Amino acid sequence: MIAVAAWIAKQDRVRISERVRAGLSRARAQGTGSGKSVGRPKAIFRRDQVLRLREEGKSWRQIARECGAGVTTVRRAYQSSAPSGAVPKLPG
Repeated sequence: MIAVAAWIAKQDRVRISERVRAGLSRARAQGTGSGKSVGRPKAIFRRDQVLRLREEGKSWRQIARECGAGVTTVRRAYQSSAPSGAVPKLPG
């Protein structure tokens, strides 16, 4: 009886190992070595709209709400696309 239970456990370990190897090879084929995603997806919003809304005097929070992005993301977009003299540096 113990021999049968040991054989079933061994077969289970073999199947798990095969599934792990298959998953890792699939992940490598899709462009990663470990299966983890590569970086953070880019926030999709109109960066020119950020400049226009900021020139209208809107707050960062209002701009973020209208653009559908986070406040920090909006401020970074503004910092990277605004004229160099008018860019407030982000704290930190």
